[in-house]
Amino acid sequence: MDVILAGKTGYEFWQRNTDLLSRKPTPIHTNRSASLHKREALLLASDEGLSLPIVHLVGAKEQRAGNGQQRTVMRDCGKLPCIVPIHEGLSVATPELCFLQLANELSLPQLIFFGYRFCSTYCHNEFSPTGLTSRIQLMTPESARAFLAKVPTTQGTAKAKKALPFIAAKADSPKEIESSMRLTLPYSLGGYKLPLPELNKEISLTTNPRSALKRTTLRPDLFWKDAKLLAEYQSDLTHLSPEQFHYDLKRMNAFIGMGYRQISICSDHLARIESMDLLAADIAKLLGKRIRPSIDDFHKRQVALVRCIHELIETRL
Repeated sequence: MDVILAGKTGYEFWQRNTDLLSRKPTPIHTNRSASLHKREALLLASDEGLSLPIVHLVGAKEQRAGNGQQRTVMRDCGKLPCIVPIHEGLSVATPELCFLQLANELSLPQLIFFGYRFCSTYCHNEFSPTGLTSRIQLMTPESARAFLAKVPTTQGTAKAKKALPFIAAKADSPKEIESSMRLTLPYSLGGYKLPLPELNKEISLTTNPRSALKRTTLRPDLFWKDAKLLAEYQSDLTHLSPEQFHYDLKRMNAFIGMGYRQISICSDHLARIESMDLLAADIAKLLGKRIRPSIDDFHKRQVALVRCIHELIETRL
C-alpha cells in the first residue's frame, strides 16, 4: 500500500525533488490505501525533510483524519495519471493535483502565490549566497489548465481556475512574484489591475549590445511585449560591487538602445504602499492604462495583500 503525498506536503516534496518530473505519472488506484499512524508520519517527515502535518491522499471510502502529525485529503481524479512513484510504498501527487488540492485550504491570494511558486524557476537554498538556487518549473499555467479541464466537478477546480489568469510563469525570485502580484491582481484583492507581464522573457540582443555584454540574450524581470516596456528589480546600490553596477548600467543601455522602455523597481516600492502607488501609476501610464479603484477600503485591501505575500515569503516555501 502506498502513502501518497499531497497538497502542501506534495508541493514541499517537489521543491526538493524536481528530477522526479521525468517519471511518467500513473493513475491513482483505489486499492492503494494511505493510512499513517503518528509515529509513521513523524518518521516520514524526518526521512524526507518534510514539515508536519504530513498531507496525504485517501480513498473515497476511507476515513479522513487529522492531527498534529498527519492530515488526509480525499482523492477524486478517476483514472487520470496524477501520481508519481518515489520508491516502494511512497508516491507523490503531480504538481497540478497538489495545486488543485491547495485550492481547498488557501485564500485566493495565497493560492495565486503558490501558483507562481509552482511555475517559478527557483527554490530556497541556505547554502547559496543569495539564499536561492535555480530549478526547473514544476508546472506551467497551461499544464494546470489542461489538468483542471479534465476534473471539472472536483472540489477546488472552480477556485483553481479563477486563480490561473493571475499567475505568470518563470519567476526567478520572491521579489518578482511580489511585484507581479501587486501590480496585476484585481482591486478587490488589493492589486492595481494592470496587464499580466511575462517574467524573465528571453530577448535577443542586436549587434552592439552583444559585443558590450558578451552575450546574445537578456531576460528582464517583468516584460510587457506590446508596450515594449520592461521593469527590473534593482538591488540596494550599497550592496552592489563596482563590476555589478557597471554591468547593470550596460544592461539598461542595451535595452534602451533597442527601443525598449525601462522602469526600475526598488526595495522602497515594495516596502511602502505610497511608493508602490506612484510606481504603479508610472507603469500604467506607459501601458496606456489608468488605475481607478472604486472600492472604499482599497488601502485596507492593499495592506492585507502585502501582509499575505510577505508572510508567505518569510515561510520560505
